[in-house]
Amino acid sequence: MREALGFRGGRGTVGAQMILLRQAVAALLNAAHPGVNYTLLELDAVSQAEAALVDGREAMLNLATELEGFNERVCPIDASGQAIE
Repeated sequence: MREALGFRGGRGTVGAQMILLRQAVAALLNAAHPGVNYTLLELDAVSQAEAALVDGREAMLNLATELEGFNERVCPIDASGQAIE
């Protein structure tokens, strides 16, 4: 998971896979944290990523863009995992 968070992406299918995996791992971590009111459940984030990986490059990039939007919302916790007052 840590490695996937550092993926930068690239060209072709492998690049799209890397972009999706970076956003999907962030989504999974956000969904799993009790202090984050995330849009998706953990299982939903995983199952949607799995489906997009099978469906191809366009599906991967579309889901990555959607997850990025969810992941970039204001976070209610700080870097140490504590709630921001």
